[in-house]
Amino acid sequence: MSFKKITSNIKDQIKKAQKAKEIKGGKVKSDDEKQGELDMKKIEVKSAYKDYENNTSLGKYDVYKRNNAMYDYSKQVTNELDPEKIGIVKEPYIDAFVDNVFKLPKYIDAMINHEIPNNSSVAGKTDMNDLDYKKFNVKTKDGDVIAVSMSDIKNKYNNYENIGIPYVGFVHDMNRAIGGSDKKSSEKDNPDVLNLSGKYASSYFVELGSCPSKRKKQDCLNRKYYWQFDRCWKPRYGFIKNKGGSSFGKGILFSILKSIFDLNPLEIIVVTMTGKSGGGSFIAPTCDELVEDEKDMEEFISSGNINIAKVNSLIKARDITIDIMKPIIIIAILFFVLYLLQV
Repeated sequence: MSFKKITSNIKDQIKKAQKAKEIKGGKVKSDDEKQGELDMKKIEVKSAYKDYENNTSLGKYDVYKRNNAMYDYSKQVTNELDPEKIGIVKEPYIDAFVDNVFKLPKYIDAMINHEIPNNSSVAGKTDMNDLDYKKFNVKTKDGDVIAVSMSDIKNKYNNYENIGIPYVGFVHDMNRAIGGSDKKSSEKDNPDVLNLSGKYASSYFVELGSCPSKRKKQDCLNRKYYWQFDRCWKPRYGFIKNKGGSSFGKGILFSILKSIFDLNPLEIIVVTMTGKSGGGSFIAPTCDELVEDEKDMEEFISSGNINIAKVNSLIKARDITIDIMKPIIIIAILFFVLYLLQV
């Protein structure tokens, strides 16, 4: 067999291997794989639309900025940090492997320095892929059949929240609690309560309960407070601060590290009861910050709703837990990194 014939056969084998690799790796998907993705997306859209109807049926906001709460980190990471965008390829050849090794520092640099969410992030926009714009038929609670996509559902949430705010005075209360626009101008990088995009695209508000108010019934209802047990109650919200980066750095790797440090259930308990968060990722105003009359607060405490001794013990336990966990987590991450380097 001639040398030309041998090289031609090798090239044919390489092309076949590349074709098989592309199909397996996702560059070229089979018809069954494409149909499977469509079927899964159809189920997701139907479920998401049902959730939308349930979440908006009462005209309340148990979660405010719901698209932010549903922010899909994985899709924005894929959109912005896909290794193939910087030339790292999945090919079983020595030259491709060597080329990938030289390009790896560039990818690591992106993981260390690229924030997610970042200044260009918008919930329901930058965390979407092509299938999120595909429309599927869903049945509404009224029995009608409409064609909607995940993008349409996210727009419906935006329209619902643009109609109003959770209660009268919400912006003022939250600005005071989280350091928003009514704080001193010297304080930088404060979130806009009504426009949580950019670095705060995955941050949102969640209702925690209520605080007593002396307002009369009609005034209470007009302000979107609650009238229960023959008295007025003012809603109380907490802020889930999912800002990209951390004190260690701004990249996605440091965001993951920060998320690990934030996994402290005592922090949530303490903040819910007292609002004393210590600058963490879960911030909530205390009832004494929300209550409009000092006598209301005295009554609230004396009625047994707040046990000061228990609150103080929880704060102490939280601080001890954080001090103990930090070095343990750092050591665990170091061992994990060393393991990755050996693989």
